Amino acid sequence: MPGPEVEEVKSRLNIVELVGRYVALKPSGQRFKGRCPFHPDDTPSFLVSPDKGLWHCFGCHAGGDAIGFLMKIERLSFPEALTRLAHELGIEMRTVGGEGKAKLLQVNQEAAQYFARELRKLSGKKARDYLLGRGVGEELWERYKLGYAPEGWDGLIRALGRVGLDTLGNLGLAIAGEKGHYDRFRDRVMFTLCDDQGRPVAFAGRSFAGDPKYVNIPNTSLFTKGTLLYGLDLARDAIRQRGRAVLVEGY
Repeated sequence: MPGPEVEEVKSRLNIVELVGRYVALKPSGQRFKGRCPFHPDDTPSFLVSPDKGLWHCFGCHAGGDAIGFLMKIERLSFPEALTRLAHELGIEMRTVGGEGKAKLLQVNQEAAQYFARELRKLSGKKARDYLLGRGVGEELWERYKLGYAPEGWDGLIRALGRVGLDTLGNLGLAIAGEKGHYDRFRDRVMFTLCDDQGRPVAFAGRSFAGDPKYVNIPNTSLFTKGTLLYGLDLARDAIRQRGRAVLVEGY
């Protein structure tokens, strides 16, 4: 990890502003005090020292710098937390997170946009009618990145062919058959699975009739089954505010 770039992020970051997004802070001398977000804290025991760029809880004894705080509260890796903060500050981090992962995330984003466009085309009427019939109004389509995979064998491959069949295959979007590659998803309502930062990492498609009802992306370098809750990126702030969550099966 390039030390100079890390130090630039730390030097330009306002730790009070960052922590204040998650904790109600009040001035206490030269420091700021609040209730710790990492354990039940009846008496404010969480302190932020802006001059040192550090935070510490005297209740659960957790502590660290701004990057460490974001890692802990958002459950991010060090490169992920650093990349997010660098982006906010307008600092280019050429080596953080890996160029390969960034490329795969971009391809998934383009795939989600492709499915969204297809949903709104004339050929997507069947999918639109299905969603409306299930009470999923148009205002939710963009928020949840819903879409439609059209009939045919290679619509997505033709739309994103410039990224290469190997990349589409590695992401689980294309399958290699005896006569060439074809789209994994065909004539299905599409659900985009996002990580906790709202980035598309996988997809699932529901059929209108017949089996299998659901087709899911296999494990990839961006996605491992059983490690992600659908919609958590949209619900986490409300969960934190209300202190509860309702977990249901399916999408």
